Amino acid sequence: MRIAFLSEGTTELGISPGALEEQPRPQSFALKVLVERILDAAGRIEACQLPARAAGCGPILKEGYARLREAARLGARGAVMLVDADGHGPERLKILREHRERVWSKKDRLFIPVAVGVAIEKFEAWLLADEAALRKTLGSSSPLGPLVSPEELKGRKGGPDDPRARLKAWLEQDRLGPRTYQEQVVAVVEAMDLDTVSRVCPEGFGAFREDVVRQLGESVRRR
Repeated sequence: MRIAFLSEGTTELGISPGALEEQPRPQSFALKVLVERILDAAGRIEACQLPARAAGCGPILKEGYARLREAARLGARGAVMLVDADGHGPERLKILREHRERVWSKKDRLFIPVAVGVAIEKFEAWLLADEAALRKTLGSSSPLGPLVSPEELKGRKGGPDDPRARLKAWLEQDRLGPRTYQEQVVAVVEAMDLDTVSRVCPEGFGAFREDVVRQLGESVRRR
């Protein structure tokens, strides 16, 4: 099944900052692997090759409807829209759902199933949720001490309570490399227990997981 992945870039989609419009996206990246695991559909999802536009949630929140239409024209049979909360979770989720509703409207004569979600506060928080998986994947222990709840990490960029900074500190302890950042991230996604992530990150990942199953599960099973 061909699925379009509309997200913020770097970690989720494996796209380097400043990637050119014509630069193809990789076929294996963290968000795709995560959705395949949620749907138990390894090897059955093809990423729709949308242009690699600038990272950030702004274009998605402003142009989500147009991008979904573009995905449908390119042959996508489903879509995933995921952005970071960055302190605006409810508002951003509302906008994503509005884009989805427009695509589903009868006037548009266009329908593809669309799963939406908001990572709290960032996608990287989900990768911190299963410390056992991190230890197994990287061969090391937490460099910054125990973490109570990744969804409570709302500190300034680069600070000790920034999910990206914490994840980077983990990845810098990788004793099973050498691996690129994206290879490390995909390895963590492949290893983490999804029930653990749902329990530790219920507001962000738990809700997103349920929506992926609800919107895309049947379509994937039919193929």
